[in-house]
Amino acid sequence: MSIATEVKARARKGPIPVYMRCELDAKGQGILRPADRASQELLRAKKIRVGMVYACQIKQIRNPGFHKKIHSLMRALIENVAAFESYDPIRDQHRALKRVQLEARLACDEVMIDGGFICFIPRSFNFDDMPEDEFAGVYKQVMDYIAKKYWPEMSELQIEELAAFAEESH
Repeated sequence: MSIATEVKARARKGPIPVYMRCELDAKGQGILRPADRASQELLRAKKIRVGMVYACQIKQIRNPGFHKKIHSLMRALIENVAAFESYDPIRDQHRALKRVQLEARLACDEVMIDGGFICFIPRSFNFDDMPEDEFAGVYKQVMDYIAKKYWPEMSELQIEELAAFAEESH
């Protein structure tokens, strides 16, 4: 994804997050620096000036490895379960995750629509929308559901190994 595309994607989600990494400076003190090029570009666009004071909301983002882990699990599901044979292993990982969320009613908001019908909306697993502890709990529930429904003959460890293999093989 290009830097411009990344900046536009962040902007579509509301307030634009700037990701910062805490590093040690030459004096051994912690300082915040942009964590990626998109964050650098966003700061340049805001005309941040040295010496000025800015108000920031600080929160730690989730470990990117966990995000990758759930997508690897979805890739393994797509590649190995007939019910997902129409899904593309690269492009449809997100779609598979939303399907599993809806099937199992995991991390879904219940919304009543006109006529008294109840609709389930799967919540986002986005770094900015779901804290790491909640993500870990939902990941476990997704794993349990997949093990029970699609791979009852496999242990959780075997499923995780299959997901890791699916990720490594591509």
